[in-house]
Amino acid sequence: MLRDLGIDPPEINGGTKVFVLVGGSLAGAIILGDEVRPESREGIRELKEMGTEVYMLTGDDDEAVELVSRELGNR
Repeated sequence: MLRDLGIDPPEINGGTKVFVLVGGSLAGAIILGDEVRPESREGIRELKEMGTEVYMLTGDDDEAVELVSRELGNR
């Protein structure tokens, strides 16, 4: 979408990216991160101990998914 406006978005690692435009120009970026709750980490650990395969379904981009998966030990 930014490229449609002639804006080359910067490479930013991690999280979900929200770009801020002012007057059609890139003014900044906001990175939204997911905080993994302790009980989620524990629940996934328990499921794995029971032999259950654990998958994460999300609409986030691959980079955000990778970060959360690594934090949860689901890689």
